[in-house]
Amino acid sequence: MAGDAAAMRFSCDSCGKSYAWKQELAGKKAKCKCGAAISVPTQLGGADDDAGAYDLADAGPAPAVAAPRPAASARPAPVARPAMTSSGRSAPVAAAAAPAGALPRATASGRMLNYKSAPTRGKADREKDVFFNRTKDVFIPLGMLMFGVLMTTLAFMFEERLPIVWAMTATVVALGLEVVFLVAASFVVARITGVSFGTLWIGILKLATLVCFCSGLDTGVSWLAHGTGIGGLLGWAAFTLSYFFLLMWLFDMDPGEAWLVFIIISVLKFLFNTFLMIALIGLLFSGAGGRLAGAALGGGGGGGGGGTMITGSASSAAAQQKEVDALKESGSLMEAREFVGGGRQAAMKQLVEDLYGAGAKKAYYSVNRQPNTGKIEGASDFIVELPDDPAARKKCFELINAWRKTLEQPAANGEPAITYDPLTDDGDPYLFMELP
Repeated sequence: MAGDAAAMRFSCDSCGKSYAWKQELAGKKAKCKCGAAISVPTQLGGADDDAGAYDLADAGPAPAVAAPRPAASARPAPVARPAMTSSGRSAPVAAAAAPAGALPRATASGRMLNYKSAPTRGKADREKDVFFNRTKDVFIPLGMLMFGVLMTTLAFMFEERLPIVWAMTATVVALGLEVVFLVAASFVVARITGVSFGTLWIGILKLATLVCFCSGLDTGVSWLAHGTGIGGLLGWAAFTLSYFFLLMWLFDMDPGEAWLVFIIISVLKFLFNTFLMIALIGLLFSGAGGRLAGAALGGGGGGGGGGTMITGSASSAAAQQKEVDALKESGSLMEAREFVGGGRQAAMKQLVEDLYGAGAKKAYYSVNRQPNTGKIEGASDFIVELPDDPAARKKCFELINAWRKTLEQPAANGEPAITYDPLTDDGDPYLFMELP
């Protein structure tokens, strides 16, 4: 056999891809990257017809073989009788010991072939791919996946101001949907390109790693580059490059295959998002969608850009309460007296006192905080928990509309007049008013 054994190669019968032959892999089962099963040859450079079913066993010196008798294969082999010695005792006859469970048969060369039964279906299903690397295929992907989940959760907490429970829930939902889409898309990509993503569960783990790590890296880079004006661009570049190189590393693709897979997945995602957007628009313009949109987004209660109210009976009340609870949990809701008592929104101090005097249950400001220090920078909305008594509710609306009237300005110096339409009571538990 010419050359060193480690330099010799064998090929997949399905796609022709060659692999280096190694002595420690000889006779084992493997899986090609195209998905086909490979039997690693026991040796290279010669016929190996029985390599998958037989092992050679040395049986010592060849015994004398008697001439064959007719139909001998259908009868049991004769048992040698012991020879008698001069003392009348029987002499032991030496016999070659056969391995347990093996039926020896002689060859012309005097060597014995021990038959090995084919593996059962269950055993064959449990055979491991000899190219499987636990560190590369399991441990490193798990670590990268956890990094991506952590970065995405932190982004929801500090950028979206969500409490940790809501941030973790949003992370699971967002990344989970991406993983489900990518797993489904991988079947299409495999059929189009012929590439393999590995065994089912290892493939799903690697696809989840691809989604979570690349999304987390995009989030982290954008976060670090916040304020530079190009954070989004840097995040996109980090996502694209990491996606490309992970396709090559996790799935042993060459650069051409990786780019092709990346392009196909991007096109499929664009088509999916377009279809989803059309479906959502159709839902919003339908009767049920209009009611859903009213409950989730709220209706207009004022004009001139000065104030809004969330409308819509029971559904709207639930949506309002959910929003208020989320603001409280995130620390973005401050009681109105406490807020104006710190010297903020001094022009509204009397209005706050008048509302409490009219029977308002609570008044709040939705505050904005600095990401790092938590210091309050200002407020964006004024929220009033209205009383149940109709007369008290009417008084609260009169006070708010009167205060809004004081903010109106006539047209001057070419600037249009600033006016505010009066807010009306739609029966909701809260009144949300955007601050001017």
